[in-house]
Amino acid sequence: MFDKAGLHSYKLILLSTLCLSGCQFFITPPQPEPDPATDGVLSCGEMMSVDGVEPGSSVPLDLPVGSSLEVLLEFDEPNQLARLRTESESTLERALPVFDPVQGIEIIPGFRAQGESLDLELLGAGEAGFLGSISMRCFNPGEICFNLSDDDNDGLIDCADIHCAREPRCADDQNNLEEIQLDCSETPQQLEPATLRSFDDQRTLYLQEGRTSHEFWGGAELVLEQPLQPGTIELSFGEAGMACSGSPEGQSISCSLYTEIEAGEVYSFTSDQLPLYLEPLAPSWIDIRAQLVCD
Repeated sequence: MFDKAGLHSYKLILLSTLCLSGCQFFITPPQPEPDPATDGVLSCGEMMSVDGVEPGSSVPLDLPVGSSLEVLLEFDEPNQLARLRTESESTLERALPVFDPVQGIEIIPGFRAQGESLDLELLGAGEAGFLGSISMRCFNPGEICFNLSDDDNDGLIDCADIHCAREPRCADDQNNLEEIQLDCSETPQQLEPATLRSFDDQRTLYLQEGRTSHEFWGGAELVLEQPLQPGTIELSFGEAGMACSGSPEGQSISCSLYTEIEAGEVYSFTSDQLPLYLEPLAPSWIDIRAQLVCD
């Protein structure tokens, strides 16, 4: 039926067919790619669980040189804390989180320059370790401070940008945008606070939220000073915002009374609760009316 050459070819074909149907067991399957969120390094656009991580641990941050960053902290316990460590051959800086009232989350803004390494230090959890997650978003190019340019195209320039607001030279310029002292009146008066421009130095950084105290660092967009005569201040707002009754303590304002303002509502404050620091959630106050009813 077959000559020697044909028989040899037949055996090769038969052997090949058998291997195709039965030899897959010996083929090593491809290894899955490592999960970036579990490699111990937090990169741009990643979210990482910190469940069970011990206090004192640190997470290296991976982002391109010249990028701004925001680390978003979503911890389940209020005593859990993180800070950003930025180190070069000659400098070491640490930054604590700030509260972003618009996003309703704690973030740590930062920037990576040439020759710098960045790490997130995890502090303050209990014996069971941390619960929650961290994530990082990056902006490239990042905001370069003090060049009068909106480098990251977010509409904010230099000290008005959250990535520059903590610079020492910006800290000296964090003043209140406008201060108003009310007079006694029988009818509400329309307030016209200044509009925060993209290059204004003022940038408010909220340090705590939902804890034993609430405070912010920097100047407010509108401050109602204590009036010359005691009384009650009636305030109505056209948009949502925040009101902090407190006094400056260094660079921060410690709020003895913190009120979340809802649009269309009327709020009352006594004159001894002033000064009152008012911050809108929108870029500026659009409609705000005030009346001082003197005693």
